[in-house]
Amino acid sequence: MNVNIKAEHGTVKVGEKTSLGLMIELTAPVAPATQATQRSPKGVIFCIDKSGSMGGGRLDLVKKSVLDLLARLNREDYFGVVGFDGNVTIEVPVGKLADLNPDETRKAIQHISLGGNTNLERGYRHAIAEAAKLPEGIESTVILLSDGQANSGVADPEQLAQLAAAATEHLISTSTLGIGEGYDEKILDALSISGQGNHFAAVRLAEAVAGLEAEFDGLLARTMEDVKLVIKCGATFVGETKIRPATFSDHFEAGTGQAIASLGNLTSGEEKNFVFDLNLEAQTEAGDKNRLAFTAIVSYRDLVAGTTELLEKTFYVDVLSAAEYTEPARDEDILAELVALRAEDRKEEAVELMRRGDTEGARRIIEALGRDFEEMMSDYLNLSERQRARLGGSYDELIVMQAMAPEEFVKRGVESVNRGRRSKTDGRKGR
Repeated sequence: MNVNIKAEHGTVKVGEKTSLGLMIELTAPVAPATQATQRSPKGVIFCIDKSGSMGGGRLDLVKKSVLDLLARLNREDYFGVVGFDGNVTIEVPVGKLADLNPDETRKAIQHISLGGNTNLERGYRHAIAEAAKLPEGIESTVILLSDGQANSGVADPEQLAQLAAAATEHLISTSTLGIGEGYDEKILDALSISGQGNHFAAVRLAEAVAGLEAEFDGLLARTMEDVKLVIKCGATFVGETKIRPATFSDHFEAGTGQAIASLGNLTSGEEKNFVFDLNLEAQTEAGDKNRLAFTAIVSYRDLVAGTTELLEKTFYVDVLSAAEYTEPARDEDILAELVALRAEDRKEEAVELMRRGDTEGARRIIEALGRDFEEMMSDYLNLSERQRARLGGSYDELIVMQAMAPEEFVKRGVESVNRGRRSKTDGRKGR
């Protein structure tokens, strides 16, 4: 099954606020090796830092990776390259691949050369402008690669994030890749979050290839697209209901007893979990109204089968008096997912301590989180194989972080928090 919907428990106490978790487990169909998925055209605009610090093989590796990935685009896809240092050069004006001269395109990329300082804002604005030239309705992604600090132009993460958020209204997402240990992770993280894209920390130069390949997989190897969730509380419920997302989603709207979330797209074989928190306060326990019904409806496009799928599941929660109520058994997979999401807040705290120079305090938090995960995997006996594997991966990551030098700790920690809150897999490990 590509979609599984779980509720945390099925009992609430009348007149008392109760939190009930709802988890959507998604597994994207695997694309057969001999069959290309019938995807719509995409746009890819590379925004490449070519400032002086990109020497030492960094710019050369980026150019080679872009040329290698170019071969994965279809003739109907759109492609462009913007280079920036203190100034901006449109290295490859955006165009449909079928209309671009292959030799001239490759030469233009190969001839990108090192420049001076870093005006990231100017480069990013030009990349968005190139993406905006695509025909209406075509989704595009700006992939920004940088190894340095923005030392001219706007360098405030919040202001740059506003640019990225505004671009999403025109179907332009933003993904970022930081190279080495000198880039500004606050800016790149903010751009990717507001731009509904991904952030990858290529602390070691060779990781840049893995990061770009993972990004292209997400764009071009999709098999599950436009996933949406609707949560509705039944008409028989009397009381207050608030619904909020625990996992980041592309878009979320909540009204009285109803919520709609856009969960994005998945790559061939990718697994994602999304958790939503329903805060309930039931005001009745009489007659036919002593059961709360809520319905979860998940829809998506299956690009392998070429179909639009819809799964609807209704859950019932018993509303009991104080005398009847006992603590319900709770779904351990949902509990574990919520613990893992709360751990991202603690990890973010550790990153900030490390930034401030409190190495000991940062490492204490990561060590404590590692113990928490170890105990959870030992105490939770009913975890699914899927969830146990996810927790194991998070635990392994925490162990590795404990031994990192401060600068790497910060860079990888920021990426890890970004990825964890989006339920994204680590691009270094494949799908």
